[in-house]
Amino acid sequence: AAELCFPQSETRAAEIAEELCAVNRQRQLEENRIIGEIRERITADPSIGEDRVIVLADDSWHHGVIGIVASRVTEKYSRPSVLISFEGGTGRSVRGLNLVDALGCCSDLLLKYGGHELAAGLSIEREKLPEFRKRINEYAAEHLAADDLVTDIDIDTELFPSEATL
Repeated sequence: AAELCFPQSETRAAEIAEELCAVNRQRQLEENRIIGEIRERITADPSIGEDRVIVLADDSWHHGVIGIVASRVTEKYSRPSVLISFEGGTGRSVRGLNLVDALGCCSDLLLKYGGHELAAGLSIEREKLPEFRKRINEYAAEHLAADDLVTDIDIDTELFPSEATL
C-alpha cells in the first residue's frame, strides 16, 4: 500500500493496485464464509441468537477478519458479539454495555484482553469457552437493558421527497 503511493512507474502502480484488489476480494470471500457459518449456527441453535452476547468460536476463522465479521454480527442481531478463532478473539458491543467491563468480569477465564467500550480483543483457552459464554451473558443480563438491544439509527435531518433533487 505504501509503495502504491510512490510507485516507480504507472505499470508498477497498476500491478500493486491489482494485487491489493485481489487481497481485498479474498478477504471479502473469507468474511462472507464466516458470516454464512454464523448464520447457519444461529439458525440451527436459536438460543445463540437470543443470548444477550453472541459468543461463537471456530478454528478455521481467520483472526484478521473476525473483527469485521463481529461488527456485522452485532449490527445484524442488535447485540454484542464475541468471535474467537483461538489465535485471538474479538468483540463488538452496543451502546449500553461496556465490553471491557464485561470482559473484566470474566478476566480469570481469559489469557488477556483489552480494548474500549465498544470493541475489544481477547485470548481464551478452548476449555474455558462454555463458562465464558455463561458468565459474560450473566453480566450482560444485569447491565444491558432490553431497550439497548434495539438497532439505533442516527438521523441528522429529515428530508421530504419534495426537497430532493438530482
